[in-house]
Amino acid sequence: MDLEFRRGDLHRIRTATTSFAMRHGASGGQVDKLVLMASELVVNAVSHGGGRGRVQLWRLGHHLYCEVSDVGHGIPHPDEVGMAAPRAGEPGGRGLWVVRSLADTVQIYSGPAGTTITICVPLHG
Repeated sequence: MDLEFRRGDLHRIRTATTSFAMRHGASGGQVDKLVLMASELVVNAVSHGGGRGRVQLWRLGHHLYCEVSDVGHGIPHPDEVGMAAPRAGEPGGRGLWVVRSLADTVQIYSGPAGTTITICVPLHG
């Protein structure tokens, strides 16, 4: 699946991600995790990454992958962002922490032309 998005498209992305995950054998909990992570990444792209982007979803073996790309100015220190829980009361800062907490793997490629984040969710019964 390959979809472009911009502000206002979150419901469409959630619906498409749900449908994709269900078609490819994800359990209810796996669907929920994938939709939550895709949502967090899309919201980040809209809020901090230029206001638009692209979601790609695919299955490879017993894993579902979700890749979200944006056209923002990049993330400083991408290997460090989201590694620790934000302090209580801090506005924001939870999206990548949630994604890192739930995904099997997270890869972040970021530079002045944008950011691409790829996550993986294993399929198991």
